[in-house]
Amino acid sequence: MESAVNVVIGKRFDKKQQMRRGAHMLLQIRTRILDGTLHDLFDEWHPGRAANGDNPSDEAVAA
Repeated sequence: MESAVNVVIGKRFDKKQQMRRGAHMLLQIRTRILDGTLHDLFDEWHPGRAANGDNPSDEAVAA
């Protein structure tokens, strides 16, 4: 019985750890948005992306 309780508690702590990581990543993204470096990071990740800053999904939404 005690081992079952430990397993449940362990899973709960794992979920909390995942939430902390997600919150940390969200904070990093918000910081990059505010300091203007998110666009540069996307350009590093996706070098073939449109250089003029147009977002193809904006055109699809407008249509």
